[in-house]
Amino acid sequence: MRAATQGTLHVLHAGASWEEAIRKRPDLQDLPAAVQEDIRGAWWNGIREQVSALARRHAVTDDCVEVIEGEAAELVPRVAHSHSAAIVALGAVSRSALGRALIGHTAERVLDALECDVLIVKPADFRTPVSRESTHRVVQDTAQVPGNPAS
Repeated sequence: MRAATQGTLHVLHAGASWEEAIRKRPDLQDLPAAVQEDIRGAWWNGIREQVSALARRHAVTDDCVEVIEGEAAELVPRVAHSHSAAIVALGAVSRSALGRALIGHTAERVLDALECDVLIVKPADFRTPVSRESTHRVVQDTAQVPGNPAS
């Protein structure tokens, strides 16, 4: 896509807040604040390294990679606007049965907030529960069609 548009590819990873991570891991709540800060720093450094490694595999330089703590639905539109993005490619992952039938709550919120073109990418193993076969039967009454010699 980058070659076809002759644009610059930027990579953004919006991660859950540290407070959210602590809520999900009660064992971290009882640690002293200094230890929590050390763990938080190591955790974010690990995420940054993983995102940067993925970006480098696709020839994206570190200066075009952003790892930001916060909600993707809020950060993606803000970052896209700050870069005057013409298109945003967004990965969508469904974590519930209902969500699998839709494109995903975060993706929908981002779509509503973006002013540029958007490409939603589902995981490789995604299988839609929606049939490609039409369940509608269309019957045309040729007797009622204007210009039909039979009418």
